[in-house]
Amino acid sequence: MEKIRVGCCGFPVRKKVYYEKFDCIEIQKTFYSIPEIKTAIKWKLEAPENFIFTLKAPQHITHPASSPTYRRCKKDYGKRENYGFFKNTPEIKRAYQDFREFALELGVKYILFQTPSSFRPDERNITNLIDFFIERQKDPFTFILELRGWKKIYVEKLTMRIKFIHCVDPFTLSGVTEDTIYWRLHGKNGYNYKYTDNDLYRLMEMAENKKGFIFFNNTYMWEDALRFKEVYEKK
Repeated sequence: MEKIRVGCCGFPVRKKVYYEKFDCIEIQKTFYSIPEIKTAIKWKLEAPENFIFTLKAPQHITHPASSPTYRRCKKDYGKRENYGFFKNTPEIKRAYQDFREFALELGVKYILFQTPSSFRPDERNITNLIDFFIERQKDPFTFILELRGWKKIYVEKLTMRIKFIHCVDPFTLSGVTEDTIYWRLHGKNGYNYKYTDNDLYRLMEMAENKKGFIFFNNTYMWEDALRFKEVYEKK
């Protein structure tokens, strides 16, 4: 990828309208429950040529069953105590296999794994995480990690063991993998935040000479992403 691509986390408007304005999107739906393969086929046929889908990995892999996000889950892979934190369990392996098949059908290259704040950088979690990605290093994906609450020193150590893009909100943290960025903007003061013109110009400055993705994930994601795309393309 030789440029910055701008989009939203999920479809904030009808797909047809979205495709007219943006050339990429991060799909959130796969986090809650992996859709059927026929959905991937449908999305691929609907999207314009060279449109890029990125996918958020299922919560069964990253989040324990106690997470409130499971209220929207429609898939059961077995023992709930075996969900989350990249554990080496049959449940997580089945969830990843279903997700892998969906991603391959859709032609996805970039996959985001977002960890909960309860996933701390202790020895067991780090070992599970490294083992999980080493086992899947031959898969045709670029893995992205959004490790919420982790200090940069722990993320930097991970880069010595596994290959990934470090996902951050650039207004709160700088990433440790700078060759390709994957930024998710959650709102400077929370999800209901609307980015100002100064914010967007600042974002443009931070993105200078970089390549990768910038996804807006706030209440005003549609409006803010359009405004930023206009500013960025003018530059």
